[in-house]
Amino acid sequence: MMVNLKGGASKTTATYLVGATVGRVRGGNVLAQDNNENQGTLGDLAMPASHDLTATDLLNNIDRFAVPSNSPELMNYMRPQGENRFHVLASQNKASNQQVIDGAAFVQLHSMLRQFYHLIIVDTGNAATASTWQAAVEIADEIVLVALNKKDSTKKLAATVDILVAQGLEEKLSRGILILSEPARKARKNSDEYRASEENREQTIEHFKHYVREVVVVPYDEALNGSRIVYENLAPATQRAYLAATAAIIDGL
Repeated sequence: MMVNLKGGASKTTATYLVGATVGRVRGGNVLAQDNNENQGTLGDLAMPASHDLTATDLLNNIDRFAVPSNSPELMNYMRPQGENRFHVLASQNKASNQQVIDGAAFVQLHSMLRQFYHLIIVDTGNAATASTWQAAVEIADEIVLVALNKKDSTKKLAATVDILVAQGLEEKLSRGILILSEPARKARKNSDEYRASEENREQTIEHFKHYVREVVVVPYDEALNGSRIVYENLAPATQRAYLAATAAIIDGL
């Protein structure tokens, strides 16, 4: 489960690229699931499919998958990611302030999906009070913290960790890692911007290393601009960073 209660913290990007890395290196029935309580964007970053069906549509037809012979129909709801060798299950694709899948529905979906996928990577929304978020926290084998190297993003992540600790999830947190992404190109050395970035990174690593096993820093990559992710367009340093992050996540399992 990828977490940070701050929007725009790169959770969805991390979800996609961990899925792609596992798929390319190992393969083996990997799913990235958008569990945003409202409208998620994982489907926007993914390769498109011949349909626009989402988790809501799958939930509406979930009873069909109680019959094993109907299992091939599951692909009607998934978005295969080509050479990345994993699938995406998108959330609803219409903006709404209403929670369309609640915690009980998420648990029901997860119970069905785990019969078909060996690894499920869950992207999350920005509300710890949402029943979907709470259900995912309870089910997750590992919690992965995600943030940009920006004061507002890392501050919100600290608040997120405080909530998880208050719920007694320190042990589960300790199995996870932090993926810390640089939000922009490095500023000119010795500039105020450079010093502020360096200071925030150092403080972030020092703070969160007490909660997680490892911190992986991902460099800025202009290919990660909020549009569809093309793995081949990533800089080699970005690919190596996500390989390290993914390996660390697998170690935690």
